[in-house]
This record gives sequence, structure tokens and C-alpha cells, in this order.
Amino acid sequence: MVDATAGFGADSARLALMGYRVTAIERSPIIVAMLQDGLFRACQDKMLAKALGGRLTVIEANATRWLLNNKGMDVVYLDPMFPPKRKKSALPPGHIQLLQSLVVAKDAEADRLFQVALQAATRRVVVKRPSHAPHMAKNPVAIHEGKLVRYEVYRPPEQDP
Repeated sequence: MVDATAGFGADSARLALMGYRVTAIERSPIIVAMLQDGLFRACQDKMLAKALGGRLTVIEANATRWLLNNKGMDVVYLDPMFPPKRKKSALPPGHIQLLQSLVVAKDAEADRLFQVALQAATRRVVVKRPSHAPHMAKNPVAIHEGKLVRYEVYRPPEQDP
């Protein structure tokens, strides 16, 4: 499984703790250094190291380019920056503001990454979106709705042999 938008790695770590082998891709060298340090520190704890089981790998890369060169992933997970709400609301938590300041992503980049993820995945693409945002694309095969976020599941088009 590939988490193509690792950010601070919370989703990647949860997936690894659930037993999935996860490649977490992040393009910001600062955030990658933080992730690698956090993973190193986590592995110093024997119980946490055992729970992670060596299933989490962090790499610094542009996810779009990486996926174009590494097709055949079962699942690609995307958690692009959430679009702002139309109404004025409270600022996001401090760590999210920091992430937004380090990694400025445009909607067009998220759309391109989604299209490349559909080409790279063999089974599914899962996209985490805020409840208020439009769907990433038409016809998800499943939607798992929460109070604040939803997970949209897409099946990649059939690949030619």
C-alpha cells in the first residue's frame, strides 16, 4: 500500500499498525526528516517496534512521479490538503497550519495525483476528503462517511495486458 500524501504520517502509522505494509511518500524534506526521526524513535520502544513490524517505510519523493515509475501497487491512499470551507470558520489545528505552510498544494496537483494513482493502483484508490468537499471524481465504488471526513473508494480502470 502507498500513502502518497503522508504529511505527518498519522494515517501511514495507523495502517502499518493494522498490519498493512505501507510506503509513505512525502515531498517536503523537512517533514520527511521529522517522519524518519519519529519512526526511528518509535522503533526504540520494543512494543511499538513489534507492533509496527517493519511495515512502514518513509521516502522523500514527488508522489506523482514516484507512482508513474512504480505502477502495480494494490492500494494507493490519498489525503490531499482539505479545501477551505466556504463559510468562515476557526483555523485548523497548529500542526495542520504548519503542514500547509510547508507544502503548498494546488487543486490541480491533487487532481493530477488522483489520475496517476488510478493508473498505478491495481485494486483501489482511497481518498480522504472533508465532508463539505465535492467528491474527487464521479462514481466511487464505496463511500465511508464520518462526521468530519469521508473516505471515497475508487476502482482503477481495467489495465491492458
